Amino acid sequence: KGPKPCGFIVQFDAVCPFCPVASEARNKHCGSGMPSSGANALPSRTRMPCNPLRMGCDVKRSKFHLVLIKPTHYDDDGYPITWLRSHIPSNTLAALYGLGEDCRQRAIFGPDVEIVIRPFDETNTRVRPEQIAADVRREGGKALICLVGVQSNQFPRAVDLGRQFLKLGLPVALGGFHAAGCLSMLPVVPPEIQAAM
Repeated sequence: KGPKPCGFIVQFDAVCPFCPVASEARNKHCGSGMPSSGANALPSRTRMPCNPLRMGCDVKRSKFHLVLIKPTHYDDDGYPITWLRSHIPSNTLAALYGLGEDCRQRAIFGPDVEIVIRPFDETNTRVRPEQIAADVRREGGKALICLVGVQSNQFPRAVDLGRQFLKLGLPVALGGFHAAGCLSMLPVVPPEIQAAM
């Protein structure tokens, strides 16, 4: 696929810092398609996006790992319930994945940040925090662990997962009906949410 556009704005009377080329060749170099002289030439101070796909320069991109986890709940013996297959897919997980994909396509963090989205539905997938943290460290970049669509019976499991990720040095966000509903509707914050905060 080649390198992504670096997003650096070059002026036609300057030199691109990522791939120094004489300004006379800038129209071909940065892919503007405009002649450097004549009636159709761009003014010398015109700002155009630098395009490394045409330039041949390789811009290093960092990664942002968006890990979306729909937690399960514990059974009566305290084990997380995980099935071979889910009967009903998580709508929250699908919706947040779609929002994340939109952010990735629009490059909301800039062209030098690649957004990597990893969804996990714990009702049919075993979530291993150590392995996820190791993958993030190996690939580099920053990460955000999102525990999504957490219902009241899933809140203890979500808190336990969140604490594991926090011990591994990864930031955690928790959302869903239990946390959002309790904070918005109850006059006092429930003790289990106070303990998790």
